[in-house]
Amino acid sequence: METTKLDYFKNAGRVLLYLALAAGIFFSAAIMILTLRGHRADVYPMPDVMDRYYVDVHNELNRIGLRVNLVKKSYPDITPGVVLYQSIPAGKKVGRLEKVTIYINHAEPLIKMPGLVGNTLDMARATLSQITFQDVAYALEIAQVTEIFDESRPAGSIVSQYPLPEQPITVQQKVYLLISSRTKPREKTFEGHMISILHDYFRETKKPYVIQEIQNAPAIKDQGLVFKSEEKEGVYFLSVYYRPPSVEGQVGLNLIEFDGQGACRIYRHGPEKTEEYGLDLKEKGRVRYLALRRGPAEYSAECDGQSVYRHTFNVHDFS
Repeated sequence: METTKLDYFKNAGRVLLYLALAAGIFFSAAIMILTLRGHRADVYPMPDVMDRYYVDVHNELNRIGLRVNLVKKSYPDITPGVVLYQSIPAGKKVGRLEKVTIYINHAEPLIKMPGLVGNTLDMARATLSQITFQDVAYALEIAQVTEIFDESRPAGSIVSQYPLPEQPITVQQKVYLLISSRTKPREKTFEGHMISILHDYFRETKKPYVIQEIQNAPAIKDQGLVFKSEEKEGVYFLSVYYRPPSVEGQVGLNLIEFDGQGACRIYRHGPEKTEEYGLDLKEKGRVRYLALRRGPAEYSAECDGQSVYRHTFNVHDFS
């Protein structure tokens, strides 16, 4: 009888031991899974915050749980509020409470320029009259509309715009548009027009023009504005405000300048070499071209088939 009881207790002990071991294994595995899940949940790829305004960056980095060290810089000819530098490269895995340093240009209200190309002028006015940022509605002023005779597009449709779509801009930024027209415009002078819009205008109309004079822009808002124009024997001579940038941002206006003679062509190099501007010079002269650039860009020029210029504009490294 005692042997039977002893065997019973031994068997019961074995069962309890097996159950305890199984429970231990189960709970250990559960804790490991939760730990791994928690670890994975706290690791994120670092977002690319370059050339974005800080309100979006701040919210996004807070959701990830990063500790942000914000450094303010002051570059008067770069859009205020834009991120200039991030200490952690985009795509690198980061964990919660990790520290990242962000450089921004001095902050003020910024919005993103809406895309207007293809819209009518009335649609553009409606879009620009109600742009919301942080629950505040702003209106952008259309400073100048340049008309181009074009039967291939609907009358009154926008062909080109400045600033560029999605470009971060201040709420005081003025807008310049090139629109199609079914009647030939009478305008013969271009004072107050934006040079990047006129590049498109002259390219579309195949009219020759020369930037004969460049003066230092009195203020940032004057950058790229034509302050004098005249026509001589079918050629338009323009005087333009331009101030060289202190540093190259993601978007910028850059001066291309060289001595040329004969048929000259300026090219922007990308996946394919793209002609930006052509001019036939009757005699040797100074060629000036103001290129509206987004990101790094390489430009070259040829006159009568001979290379006369090549330069790459790189975005400044703010690290």
